[in-house]
Order: sequence, then C-alpha cells, then structure tokens
Amino acid sequence: RASPCWFRQLPILVLIYEGIVRGVFDYDYAPQAVSVYGGARIYLNISEEGRDDLDDLRELDMLKALKVTSEQYNHATLLKITTKGVEFVKRVMANNVLTAGMRKAVDSLIFEAGSLIQVRYDSAEKKFYLAVPDMNFSIASTITDIEEVPYVSSPYIVPCMLANVAFPP
Repeated sequence: RASPCWFRQLPILVLIYEGIVRGVFDYDYAPQAVSVYGGARIYLNISEEGRDDLDDLRELDMLKALKVTSEQYNHATLLKITTKGVEFVKRVMANNVLTAGMRKAVDSLIFEAGSLIQVRYDSAEKKFYLAVPDMNFSIASTITDIEEVPYVSSPYIVPCMLANVAFPP
C-alpha cells in the first residue's frame, strides 16, 4: 500500500465548511481573509473549531504538518496522516465506534458515486469547486459566499460625561 500523501490545508478547510452546511459537523464558521493559490486574498467562511481540531490532531501526533513556500513566496500548509493516525482510524473502524449514519455522512463529503471528490479553485471566478474529474462532475462550494451580518451599535457614554458638571462653562 502506498504511503499517505500530503494534502493542502485549504481544501481540507473547504471540506470542513461543506460538512458544516450539510449538517455533518456541528461547528460554526465566520468570514476570514485567506491567501489562496497565486497569493490572492479572498474572504472565506472558515471554521475555527475545524481548524482547532486539525491542530489538536497535530498535537496528538495523528497528523503531520509541513509549511511550504512557492517560487513566488506564497506559503501553504500541507497535512499528512501519521502512522499513529492510521492505527487510530483502523481501531475506530474495527471497534465499530462510528455508526453507519456517521460513516455515510462523512463519506458523502469525500465520495461521489464511489469516486473521490477533489477540491479545485478557479482563480478567474474566485470560487472553489467540489469535482470528480472522471465523471466530469463539479459543484460550486458556497465557502466564498459571505453573508452580511447586521451590526447594531450604540455609543456608551460614561455617566459623568452626560452631566454638565463634568465640563463647566
């Protein structure tokens, strides 16, 4: 069996977001400016909880991380499952810790009709796509669709500033 390969962190964050909107993960997300391929910065709906879980897996030595830099000095983080991580997944699968519904929900994020889904970025449209090249199938992710959040603010004025005694004429 081939050794595990490295995956860019950004496509994993796209899959985490897709898991949130499909109800697989009970996480929240918020807009963040993120550097994408080619060095451009765009706003994406990123889950800090999902990112934190990836960091936790790194701390538990189930994932390795590698920072890489392109010739144009663009930085990316790559992730790879470790031997310890593979053994953990095998134990979880052998002990039937995941219900059939849990496994089906997660599989729906990464497989389409038995083929592995790839996350692709279209720099012209500034959109991510979930694609299965063998099937000529792709669907746009909504990770770049930033919702407008209405903010209402009221000024807080210290009570002593409201009284005329604070600033006598």
